[in-house]
Order: sequence, then C-alpha cells, then structure tokens
Amino acid sequence: MKKQLSLFSMLVVFSLLTFAQQRVALHSNGTTTIFSSETPLIEAYNAAITGDTLYVSGGSFVMPTLNKGLVIIGAGFYPEYTEATLPTVITNDFYIREDADNLYLEGLQIQNLFKYRNVNTDNFTLIRCMILGRIDSSVYTSSGSVNSVNASIIQCLVTGDINMYGFVNSNIINSILDNRITGSNSNVILNNIFLYSFVGNNAPLYDSDNNTVENNIFHTSGYITYNSVGNIFRNNIFTQAAPNLGGASYDFNNYKGIDLATVHINQSGNAFSYTDNYKLQENAKTTYLGTDSPATQVGIYGGISPYKDGALPVNPHISAKSISNSTDNNGYLNIEFTVNAQQN
Repeated sequence: MKKQLSLFSMLVVFSLLTFAQQRVALHSNGTTTIFSSETPLIEAYNAAITGDTLYVSGGSFVMPTLNKGLVIIGAGFYPEYTEATLPTVITNDFYIREDADNLYLEGLQIQNLFKYRNVNTDNFTLIRCMILGRIDSSVYTSSGSVNSVNASIIQCLVTGDINMYGFVNSNIINSILDNRITGSNSNVILNNIFLYSFVGNNAPLYDSDNNTVENNIFHTSGYITYNSVGNIFRNNIFTQAAPNLGGASYDFNNYKGIDLATVHINQSGNAFSYTDNYKLQENAKTTYLGTDSPATQVGIYGGISPYKDGALPVNPHISAKSISNSTDNNGYLNIEFTVNAQQN
C-alpha cells in the first residue's frame, strides 16, 4: 500500500507542475506509466490488464466501457475537499460488461452507471463515489439475464434510483440516497440515510423482496415499501408511528414516530445538500442504536463502515497548494502543497 500511495503522490505532483493537466497513472506489475493525452483514462484503460490500478487526477474524463477487473481511484468529489486538486469527474454514462469481476471504483463523480443484465459481474465495489444519475443493473439484451453476487455500494452519494435487478447477496451500506432502491432481492441495506420522499407509489423500497434492512434513517412520510414482501426491518428510524413495511415483513426494534429535528445536527428537505450536517446530535447517538455489537449509532456514521467526512478516497489528500507566478533569481519555480495521509 505504501508503494501505491507514493505513486499517487507522484501523480498529483506531476499534475500540479503541469498546471492541472489531466493525468492518469497506470500501476501494473510493479511499474508505473503516466498518460496525459486528450483521453488519458481511455488510453490507460486500454493499456491495463485485470488486476491493475489506475490513479486518476482531478479534472474531467471520459470513461470507456469496463470489461476488466481494475482498481480505479480518483481525487474525490466534495467541492470543499477538492479545491486544490479539482474533483475527478466522469462526464459520460458508462457500462460494465463481461470480465469485470473485482472491479473497484473510488473517489469519482459519475453521471450514470449501467450494467447489462446478461453479464455476470461479481465482487463489484463502488466506494466514496457520487452518482449524479442512477445505478442501473437491469439493462437488457436479447440473451436473457444472470445474477451477480457480492456487489457493494459503500459511503456513496446517489441522487437517482439504484436498480438492483440481477444483484443478489450484495450490500448498500453507509450511503446517502436521494431516491429509491428498486428490484433488490436478498440483499443487505445497512446504515443509510434515505432522504427520498416518494410521489404516488414510488416508495424508497420498490419491487424489492427478502432484504435485510437495518440501522437506516428514513425521511419519507409515506410508504416505506411498495410491491415488496418478506423484508426484515430492524433498528431503523421512521417518521411515521405505523410505517407501511409491506407484506410478510419482519418488524423488530424500529424507532417510530421520530421527529427528525431531534436526530441530525443540521438537515432540512428531501435532497442532499453539501451545507447540511448529517451527523447525529449527541443525545441521538446513544438513543438510536443499531444492530451491531457493540451497538453504534444508526445512520451513516455508525455501523461497520462509518461515513468518512468529505468521502475522501484512500490516496493522499492534497488539501492546499501554492504555485508562484514566476521563477526566482535562480530560475526555480516555488511550489508548495500540503499532503494529508489517509488511514482508510
């Protein structure tokens, strides 16, 4: 890991020296190659093989269709935390195809992410990413559908639907969700915040059966599920005194009829805002406990993968930079930057 971190630091230094030119570092078999063309991410991807790591600088990039099991790590997406590097923004919709088992994406802002339903993609991880649109695993082709297992959406911000058709034994954990989860069957939904307030029949859990739903905070005032059966609900916060949890559901130790003004430090509305504070008030931290042992608070700052402020990726964080406008008397350009190591 130390070698990987130093390689990313080198990438960021190169980016600063070239005045924020977009660059991608490909780490493969102990060697590093830097790409800096007009489409560096595509070129780095084409040169990579399954198991390689791509470190992507801040800036805007086009992502190719993914059919390799790569690790792709960007600079993050929170404006406050990417002032020095710029966020890493994927400007196009992109697709996951065959042979992408063990694909790992972190620290990226993504438009829409699609997976063909006839493609088996196991062990997919999406962590500390922002999805401006939707995650959709139900894109059909003429050759039918298969199930993929062990997908994980962790500490993400998702503004559109998460369509889980074709994903089983998978996880959505410690994430902020502006919209619905649809088509989820036999998955774990843990320590999330559901900001979504549904219209009509579009409940936060739609057409979703046999899921384990624990330690979440639901902001909706309407149905929690629609066209859904067999879900297990434990230790969730609901604003309703009698939430509709669907047919044949299991209701255990949920917190009901809760005024959310007593839960979050500073939050309003039913859409994500960078100015809101989703941390729990001091009293709420000990009042609304989850199912883990020892028990921690419900919501994104509790559980097995507490939300990291700024959703910073694992690579070193460049928090400040200063580049002189001219060289000194010796012909040197004065460059200063502050780098903070990340523990996770």
